[in-house]
Amino acid sequence: MEENEILTMAFINPQPLEDVYELDKALMNGTLFPNIDKPFLAGGKKHE
Repeated sequence: MEENEILTMAFINPQPLEDVYELDKALMNGTLFPNIDKPFLAGGKKHE
């Protein structure tokens, strides 16, 4: 491997600050942003 070889690259979309949860709901859902609040699906099943 060369010294300056790029092994990985990451791209992170900027999160628009349009609509945000109230603090208590954000803490319960683990995110401030409703548009990225998605259910956790492991093995194709919804986990509560």
